[in-house]
Amino acid sequence: MVIINAPATLLIATAVWLIWRIVTWRRRGGDVVREFVVTALFLVTLLIVQITQFPMKIIFYDWASVINLVPFASITQLIQHTNTQVAFTNIVGNVVLFMPLGFLLPILFRSLQRPWPMIWRGAAISVAIELMQLITRARAVDIDDVILNTLGAALGFAIYRVVATLIRRFGLGRRLLDRAVADTEREPLLIPLWPIGVTLLIAIPMVLSTISAATLGGGPTGIVGDALSRT
Repeated sequence: MVIINAPATLLIATAVWLIWRIVTWRRRGGDVVREFVVTALFLVTLLIVQITQFPMKIIFYDWASVINLVPFASITQLIQHTNTQVAFTNIVGNVVLFMPLGFLLPILFRSLQRPWPMIWRGAAISVAIELMQLITRARAVDIDDVILNTLGAALGFAIYRVVATLIRRFGLGRRLLDRAVADTEREPLLIPLWPIGVTLLIAIPMVLSTISAATLGGGPTGIVGDALSRT
């Protein structure tokens, strides 16, 4: 088994993101208010990646992952067969995790200031996370996670609508919101494609190197070590 922890990958992502924002500011200019919201969204994204993808445990001889495609099956099982604290943490945690996305994205993009455009993108992000977990086969892949994450994005959006309505009653609040939002024809979820791609190009070889060293090495977790222990 190989355990890949988050710090190195998250540090790479942070460095790439900082360079991206500096280059963007120098080329196109920027606004302090918008950059503050962008930074908040980036930190939320790091938290989501940390919680949903790490530590990544890759088991070479037993790549068994749980896949649930039956809506509400896992939620029902948690409620009926686990204690209240575990059920609460798993169910509410999945909802709360995506609430900041539903709140911050409409602040940054005018095209997401209506319910449906924001909610389906929250669902798309959750599906992408589950697909990553399916590829690594290191965590459970669960349709209920998508349902709860999407609910969280919807609740976050509802909070945004209430807060934005209250803030826009004041001149200063209206100006701050107008400084943060952007009108763009580009798909909001594809805007950070460049920094994500660079991060993956740097991080994936490091991950593969770790996996290769652990697999082919002579240590107790490697194939060679395992073969020798069985002779």
